[in-house]
Amino acid sequence: DDTEDRHHEDAGELVLAPFFPTVITDCVKYHVAAKRYLCATKPEYFARLSPASVHTLELQGGPMTPDELNEFEQNPNLKEIIQVRYLDEAGKRADMETPEFEHLAPMVQRMVDKHMRAE
Repeated sequence: DDTEDRHHEDAGELVLAPFFPTVITDCVKYHVAAKRYLCATKPEYFARLSPASVHTLELQGGPMTPDELNEFEQNPNLKEIIQVRYLDEAGKRADMETPEFEHLAPMVQRMVDKHMRAE
């Protein structure tokens, strides 16, 4: 029933930015842009979106315009952003098995520690 874009990608980036490198935060910050990009460049991607994703796509500005595509393609982390977008879509499968957070926590902690030492 959403009727407006809540810009959740901006909130996620703000929370993660102090702890993770740009390649990680860009994947969060631009995951909506990645959906818009893929919908503009790959008709098969749009065709497999859920009704909820189609609805939010419209709230988020629809597929990118040619000018938006050109600007987005300049991001040095474009490849990783697109990869994460595909993972985001794959993670919406009801039959997908995912590990518990406890399995991932040590890897996340190592990444945070490495980033904090580099700062």
